[in-house]
Amino acid sequence: EQRPVWLQDLTVLEVLKSRLLEKAVEAGLKAAFAFPVIVSGKVAAILEFFATETRQPDTLLIAATNGLASQFARIIERHRSEESRARLAAIIEYSNDAIVGLDFDRTILSWNAAAERLFGYSAAEVIGRKSSLLIPADQEAQVAQRRERIKDGISTPAYDTVRLGKGGRRIDTAVTASLIKDSSGRMLGVSTVYRDISERK
Repeated sequence: EQRPVWLQDLTVLEVLKSRLLEKAVEAGLKAAFAFPVIVSGKVAAILEFFATETRQPDTLLIAATNGLASQFARIIERHRSEESRARLAAIIEYSNDAIVGLDFDRTILSWNAAAERLFGYSAAEVIGRKSSLLIPADQEAQVAQRRERIKDGISTPAYDTVRLGKGGRRIDTAVTASLIKDSSGRMLGVSTVYRDISERK
């Protein structure tokens, strides 16, 4: 029910509803207190405390658990967020598709292993440089138009085009671009995914 529970005397409970409480009584414990840690509207954890003497409910302690539970919830949320970011980073790094992160000035911010394989540049060679090094001159206008649409929040479907690899090598690619936003919805840049379609072409 997402609320604290105080059991002031375990020995007088008619029915012990859990094996844990039965074991507590067998061990000589006589009182119990538990409160939930709620994350995203769901109980993520329950903290339980036991005493060797019966204890009357302590209203101040019960009230204080709200602050303590909130702190634990933030810790859990931060941990989950870090795990989620680590999973996302692993997905990006080990994807078979080249994934390139750009800011709105077209500066390359991230470059995964598949991008290294597809374009022939290492991450160290391209991060901080403009993405124009990948774009043939005859594609510049088309790219600029799509970039403006993305900045306006208009989704652009995947399309086939040509990009340049290291040494000017032309590569047939399917491209998907989407906005990168933070948790508040603020636009940070663009994620561009390239798939080599040379064999299909």
